[in-house]
Amino acid sequence: MGMTLVQGATVEDLAAVGLRATGVLSSAEQASVSPDPQMVVARQIDGWLVLVEPGTLVAAEDETLSSALHRRVVAALFGSTSDTYSFAVCEVDRTRRHLVDSMGERVVDEGASLPQENRVETLAEDTMIDLLGEVAGVNVWPAFAAPDWEVLAGGGPTTAM
Repeated sequence: MGMTLVQGATVEDLAAVGLRATGVLSSAEQASVSPDPQMVVARQIDGWLVLVEPGTLVAAEDETLSSALHRRVVAALFGSTSDTYSFAVCEVDRTRRHLVDSMGERVVDEGASLPQENRVETLAEDTMIDLLGEVAGVNVWPAFAAPDWEVLAGGGPTTAM
């Protein structure tokens, strides 16, 4: 599952990266387990546009999103089946912090450490949830099952650039 938070963005802003609202509503919970790897849903939460998908289509393009939208982006990839987790923060000035842990070992460690990482030895589902909340200052999980997330359509960041 991929989760991407874009600070201060709206669904309309995503047109710059090839995504648009369809008028259909769903929940992040349903999107996270959808058999459609291109399903992406979005919702505003505390000043952040939160995107959730079953795969990595959007979350792996954190740098593209940040650059195209001129916004801070926090992205997380939850790969519990493969025991691989990725966490990235892209700032508007293009500085980036990127961590990837696979099978309990750090395989990517790029950019300056964030203060919020001090308590995180290894990325896993629970530590990623905490890290997302601390870095973005937002708690996504209470809204995860709400049926008011907008389903998006389009090719996504990789086809728009």
